[in-house]
Amino acid sequence: MWMLTGLALAAQPSPWVSEWYGRPRGNVRAVSVNGVSAAQAILGAEGGLRYTHAPILGRGKRARRGPPDLLGRSRLQGDVLYGLTTNSVGYDIRLGSFMGPTSKYVTYQVGPDLWGNAYGSEQALDYWLPFSLGVSVPNTVIFHVDRSVDATLGVTPGWAFDKDRQGGGVGPFHELSGYATISVRTGNFSFVVGYQRFYNAAGVTDGLILSAGL
Repeated sequence: MWMLTGLALAAQPSPWVSEWYGRPRGNVRAVSVNGVSAAQAILGAEGGLRYTHAPILGRGKRARRGPPDLLGRSRLQGDVLYGLTTNSVGYDIRLGSFMGPTSKYVTYQVGPDLWGNAYGSEQALDYWLPFSLGVSVPNTVIFHVDRSVDATLGVTPGWAFDKDRQGGGVGPFHELSGYATISVRTGNFSFVVGYQRFYNAAGVTDGLILSAGL
């Protein structure tokens, strides 16, 4: 009896499903930094592992996978930033892992995001962010309007390791950002429009987001 029970348990499928992914990133945005307007283009790539937890209902041949209740991903992301109107250049590299509950109508994810970035110079016409490593904790809520449309709200507090980047934030946070977007998927193509605000060492940055991806 014990051996048969052990075999039945071993045959039970795992509630976790994962898949590797990779995709290019593209973003054009109009920004206003402390009242100075500029336009930026962002090009990059992202890759990592997506994973879903869906409880297994029943046992043996009757076992089936229920609706997902946890959704997560771990990713490596790299971007190059270019000031279209100022010729400033920057970069941003991130390694993070995020997970949270999900349902038919809403998903929440949170997790650590390690980063290193820099932008512009002391003579930049838009803004300057000297290089720093840091860590952020993105909090993201996604409302699933239908199969092809999502509305997303995000708030991300962060801390910079370099002293030159530790001013300009809000409260105990060296950096703080918030955004709202609408994303639409048509086949293998998707595009996003939205608005974002940053508080960091460069000051206050407001930006309009327009991005596309595969």
